Amino acid sequence: MACLSGVVLVNDCDDGQSAVVHQVRFQDCDGVSCYVTRGNSYMIEVDFTPSRDSQTLTARGNTYWFGTPSPLPNVPEDACAATTPTCAIRAGVKHTYAAALAISPEYPLLTTTMQYELLDDGHNYPPPVCFQLDVKILPQ
Repeated sequence: MACLSGVVLVNDCDDGQSAVVHQVRFQDCDGVSCYVTRGNSYMIEVDFTPSRDSQTLTARGNTYWFGTPSPLPNVPEDACAATTPTCAIRAGVKHTYAAALAISPEYPLLTTTMQYELLDDGHNYPPPVCFQLDVKILPQ
């Protein structure tokens, strides 16, 4: 894996989010678009301050192929293991989530919207963290 690039501009999800997201960093992003190569892994980091406590944190990702959501199969589900300070998540305390995201060799070559969520204990909505970014998938 290469070093992280700068901060990427993200959009809020339609349902919003309950945490304050300070910054999102995604490897190989130019600030607006991210370029990923099939078969590689990329680091994603999110600095956030939750508005409610949670004993657990679960990561979930989706992409949208021609408007239809499709789960990202390689998102590490246990977000507590990738968050500092680790769970329990405390309201008002700044946390950093950092994880590797594997890009499947089977993904189609296209530009898509990726939605990334960090869900709390009861998978309450809006989730603590939810954002969308544009990703262009390149050949190996």
